Amino acid sequence: FYQGVIEVTMVFKKEDKIITFSKVDLSTPLENDSIPSSPNVIDIQRIAIPNGEYDFEISLKDKNTTKDATIYKDKIVINHQQNVISISGIQLMNKVEPTKSPNLFTKHNYDMYPYISDFFPEKINTLTVYAEIYNTSIVYGDSSEYLYRIFVEDFESGRIVSQLFKMKKETSSKVKPIIQSFDISKLPSGNYNLVVEVRNKENKVDAFNKFFFQRSNPSVSNQSIDLT
Repeated sequence: FYQGVIEVTMVFKKEDKIITFSKVDLSTPLENDSIPSSPNVIDIQRIAIPNGEYDFEISLKDKNTTKDATIYKDKIVINHQQNVISISGIQLMNKVEPTKSPNLFTKHNYDMYPYISDFFPEKINTLTVYAEIYNTSIVYGDSSEYLYRIFVEDFESGRIVSQLFKMKKETSSKVKPIIQSFDISKLPSGNYNLVVEVRNKENKVDAFNKFFFQRSNPSVSNQSIDLT
């Protein structure tokens, strides 16, 4: 049998001081052949760190070779405020289904498998989104009502695609998970934002977040899109 093993090391630094790190080995399923038939390996690591700006480094090392590790570096800002309404980073999902047995991908009683790209080719016609709204009970008070809107807007003009717009009235809570799917089969090629907004009783926006994505859909004409 054949098996691939990747050593994954993640380090969070602040002013050259290591704040926290994680080191794990990811293994592929056993294969009868050196050319794998299994899908890509997906892993999730949830790491809690205080508010601040961090130098993040992830290292990927193939443990079956002597080649150097592949290293990626980035800046990460954590700014989770306790007394204001905020919205998490917007995550795209490949598949969401009710949890039968808790596992690595389980959250809020659902198994959520990430879509690891911001590009949607013609063959993919569903856009599924996960996000969380925080602190509405603290700001609005317990049992208060508010509205959240989730929609797709044209990146260049900022105009909303009317077919890809949802809104819902909610009751305040500490955390509100959102799972929403859109049919993008008629969305033409172009650049777009996926937007999540929280609006109060006066219909004023108290929090919002955006996620940029690209769509390739050459069989659909731009004239079919309704921008309102």
